[in-house]
Parts: sequence; C-alpha cells; structure tokens
Amino acid sequence: MKDGASPQFIAAQNGHKNVLVLLLAAGADPDQKRHDLATPLWISAQMGHDHIVKTLLQHGAYVDSVRVDGATPLFKASHKGHAHVVHELLKYKPKLGVLPNGETCLHAASLFGHLPVVKQLVAAGSNINQRNQDNLTAAQIAKQENHMDVYQYLMEKESNQRLHSTSSSIPRRQQTNGATGTTPLFFAAQGGYVDIARILLKAGAQVDTCSLDGGTPLFVACQGGHVNMVKELLSSGASVRTTMKDGASPQFIAAQNGHKNVLVLLLAAGADPDQKRHDLATPLWISAQMGHDHIVKTLLQHGAYVDSVRVDGATPLFKASHKGHAHVVHELLKYKPKLGVLPNGETCLHAASLFGHLPVVKQLVAAGSNINQRNQDNLTAAQIAKQENHMDVYQYLMEKESNQRLHSTSSSIPRRQQTNGAVAIK
Repeated sequence: MKDGASPQFIAAQNGHKNVLVLLLAAGADPDQKRHDLATPLWISAQMGHDHIVKTLLQHGAYVDSVRVDGATPLFKASHKGHAHVVHELLKYKPKLGVLPNGETCLHAASLFGHLPVVKQLVAAGSNINQRNQDNLTAAQIAKQENHMDVYQYLMEKESNQRLHSTSSSIPRRQQTNGATGTTPLFFAAQGGYVDIARILLKAGAQVDTCSLDGGTPLFVACQGGHVNMVKELLSSGASVRTTMKDGASPQFIAAQNGHKNVLVLLLAAGADPDQKRHDLATPLWISAQMGHDHIVKTLLQHGAYVDSVRVDGATPLFKASHKGHAHVVHELLKYKPKLGVLPNGETCLHAASLFGHLPVVKQLVAAGSNINQRNQDNLTAAQIAKQENHMDVYQYLMEKESNQRLHSTSSSIPRRQQTNGAVAIK
C-alpha cells in the first residue's frame, strides 16, 4: 500500500491467522514495517489479537519494535488494556523501562486504569518507582486520573518493597543501603515518623545524606506532605538547595503534590520559588500542569516568574490551558502572562481550543488573546477547534471574530454615514 502496509500487516491487523501463516510460509517478513515503522506485531498488539501476536513471535518477530511515536507492542497492549496480549509478549522479555516516548508500559496501563495489566507488568519486574518524562510515577499518574484501585495496588507494592528493603538490607546502625544509598533517617522521613527521626538525628545521623538518585530525607518528607517532619529536618539544618539527579528540588516536589503548608515552610527557609529541574520546569510550571491553583497562587505571591518556559517551549499558562485547569488559569492571568505565540509555535488559546476547554477559551479571550493569531501550522484557534470537532469552542470563537469585525467596520465608517436611531444623518 502507499502507506507501506504489507499483506501480512493487514492480515495481522484484521486477525486473520490462517492467512498470516500462509504468508509467512511463503517468505513474508514478520517485521516488515509500514512507513510509520509499525510492524505486524505492533498493529496486532494494538488491536488485541493475542493469537496473531503469538503466531508472529513464534515466527521470529522482534518483540521491541518501535513505531515513530516511540511506542512498542507491549506499550500499546498496556495502553489498551489487552491483558492476553501482554501475557504473550512478556514471554519474550520485552523492555519494561522508559521508552523513546518518555513513558513506560506501566505508566500506560496506569493512565487508563488497567489493573490486570498493571499487575502483570509489576510481576514481570517493572520498576514501580520509575518516573516518566513529566517526573511522575505510575502511582501518581493513576491517582491523577482517579484510578484508585491501581493507585492503592501500586502504593501497597511500594510499601512492601520498602519494608523488605529496610528489614533485609539496612544494618541496625546508621549505615546506608548500598543498593539505593538510603538510610534509616530517609525511611523515617518518608513515613513521617518524627519521633524516630529525632532519635536518629540525636544519635548523629547526617541530615542531608542522599540516596543514589539524589533524594534526601527532606525531599521525601516534602513528597509525602509530612509537615512536622519537614519542620524537624529544617530545624536540624537540612538544606533546601539539594536536588534529585533530574534537578527536582524539595519545593518542586511539594508543588507537584499540592502540599501548600510544606511549600510555605520551604520558601520561608530560603527555597527559590523559581528553581528549575534540568528540563527547565519550575515549581510554578508543575503546579500549573497538575491543577493546583492554591500552589500556583502561593508561588506567585512569593515572586515566582509567571512566564517560565520548559524545554518544550510551554509556559505555566500554556500547560494549564492545555489541561483545562480554569482555576489555575484564573490565578495566572492576574500576573499578565504572555498570550502570544510561544517558543513551541503555539498560543495558550490554541492549546485550550485543541482540547475543547471552552471555559478556559473564554478566560483567555477576555484577557486579550488574539483569536486571529495563527500557530506554527498557520491555523487559528477556531480552525483547530473545528478540526478536533469541538463545535462549542469553534462557534464561540467565530461569534467573537464576527463581533470584532462588525465593531471594526462600524468604527471605521465616518459618522455622517452612520445612522442615529431611526434617522440617517446625511
């Protein structure tokens, strides 16, 4: 086909096993790619055809083929919740770590609440603490999407792993776990056990000893929202300037998880409200993405820069508009953020229109967004909305454009040619 689809690809896509077997016996390549690099295994995994997946793998298909979007067959099966397909793929030891798209298969399954698949992936060895391109774990993704069964399962697994690690790997004295670099104080801080932390600190535990990924007791206390623990660690001299290997600071994780009281303590202790992660995301950026308007308000009141830009060219307002967080947009607009074309070639109005967030579209237009502005693809926000079938957004923007045009026409006509009531002045 013009798109590169082969006979074996279409047979796999439609679940025709007997046809596929004939083609393979005739010498068809089980890994022949479409132009987007999708293979017969990839498409059959997406479609949920476990019998086709099994057949292709038995004929030597590569289990970790990657489409142009960075997704593997296991990723697509996990994303779609095809547990039987996942079962077949796992027999061939596919990659479980971060893929070229910045996600893991566990993140994909958690995003859509596929608990059976989540359990399969964890049993196969998926790292439940692995973070994706947005620095989120699978559990955080599940909680964000309100898949509480997945969230609770992952948190129980994490707790069990931590308890096992504590009992089997950490000596009774205050030594670190060689595998992770964690200390008893780290675990006390993570669990919010202030009394235990005091005993350890009094016995000489180093307050800023970090794990191999850079996490300090203060960081994990902030992550869990343990206010009293944060107070204890700060009073013992914990540094607010230490970061994870990806550059995430204590104030970043507090902002990400919506812990206002913790954040206020950190800012009072001298934490920089604009300290960036390595991808240039700030606490304000992540709180805007997560929809934490109370955090956004607090950071802005403490001087956070409203137009900070992540490496992908998106500002806090862009992310809030993209996600449809109207309350966050309300807080950000008070500080006069940029409404024009951003380094990513888009405007915040385009982002809101793309996903049909009408309340946010109205906020942005009221704030002065140019409804006729074109993006990097030469499209207006209205055209984007129509393209995505968000007709309420499209109609609203077209009405606004029409009103602006009428107003412009009216104001440009000499007063002598305008009517006054029922009488035309000539």
